[in-house]
Amino acid sequence: CIRDSSLTALTLTVAVLCPPAFAQEGTGVRGTFGFSQGVELEDGEDFFTRTGLTFGLSSSTRTETFGLSLGTEVLGDFSSDADDTFEANNYNASVRYSRRGANSGLSFSATYREFELDDETIEGVGGETIISTGEAESIGANLGLDFGIEGPLGLELDFAHRETNYTNTTDPDLFDFDTTSADALARFQISPALTARARAGIERTDEEDATSTETEDTYFGVGVETSTASGLAITADILYDESEVTVTGPVTTEEDGVGIELSVTQERPDGSLGFALASRVDETGRRTSAEVSRGFDLREGSLALSLGVVDQEGDEDLRLIGSLSLERETRRGALTASLSQEAVTSGGDAVLSTVLDLGITQEIDNTSSWSAGIGFAAVDEFAGEYDSRSTARISYTRDLTADWDMNAGIEYSKDRDESSTNTVFFNIERDFTFGF
Repeated sequence: CIRDSSLTALTLTVAVLCPPAFAQEGTGVRGTFGFSQGVELEDGEDFFTRTGLTFGLSSSTRTETFGLSLGTEVLGDFSSDADDTFEANNYNASVRYSRRGANSGLSFSATYREFELDDETIEGVGGETIISTGEAESIGANLGLDFGIEGPLGLELDFAHRETNYTNTTDPDLFDFDTTSADALARFQISPALTARARAGIERTDEEDATSTETEDTYFGVGVETSTASGLAITADILYDESEVTVTGPVTTEEDGVGIELSVTQERPDGSLGFALASRVDETGRRTSAEVSRGFDLREGSLALSLGVVDQEGDEDLRLIGSLSLERETRRGALTASLSQEAVTSGGDAVLSTVLDLGITQEIDNTSSWSAGIGFAAVDEFAGEYDSRSTARISYTRDLTADWDMNAGIEYSKDRDESSTNTVFFNIERDFTFGF
């Protein structure tokens, strides 16, 4: 997945539109065509134009939803070292379908993306935060099946595949990879308040690095779910993990062990209180984490926060993990804040990823508003390399007519190596919606 900067959000966003109002109308198909035109001036020298074209179809009934979306961007590069040519890039295509019956459900999605990495923050193997430039091509598919939703016996099956290829990237550790996974969860309701469960799964990742690394992680285990009249919910699992890594040679290394996962949640009058404990084994060894969380239902928004520690095998220090999420409505706008720091495994390395986003939106009058935000992303390998990127942006939005919107502003970005970029942007856009 990619977190697009505000400069291209208006021109690259492709959404499957299934609004609640449409769902209430019953059956039918709705189409949306989107057009946007933007210009950018980078560091006062390089000039770009971006023309965004999107098309979507959506349908929603009480039991089924369907969505199809297509999109592309025409980039005009008028910088000093360019050929003053226009080129279509940033292709997007996705299809989504879901169906829910009285006692079963099905969901399917497939996506294709071909996009530029213009100092973007992206997600790599295992969810690692990566900062890079270059180009990427990504294909993914997910299938979910759910049986016995309301019955005493239930089964959930999830299958996923993702393939990503990179070209001309600045990160020397960024390699092509593909991941395939399958997970199963069976539930056996013993009493209204007690359910036994069995879990199993397998994930295989192939990386085209110098050693052609192949990683296969498997797990299986049993556990229970229970709840009390006071609102206390407990989920506990005992699992057996096995990780096998094969490199050129072939040389194979294995890690295995018994793991635990415990989750306790207490509903409160003003939100919820939770605790989570996990100890699992993968190709980097055993990782143990403990985290406390608290959620608040505010009168004009919500607040959720968590704080914990993680102990990674081979690392001498305990690392802090946690998250914060705030959404609050103001008298004429909204305030949002999010912070997450988590430990993941990427390409055989244990990584601590940190992402921070702060934003504020304020109405000026009935037709205009302004917004500002700052962002920070960092990658910290345990006892390894560190990389980060900071951004700051401010923009002005105005309804030009009932159909046309305008957005203009400036964004500043700076990397850990002290390189920085200033970009001024201006966009107009319109969506055309029609029925069949």
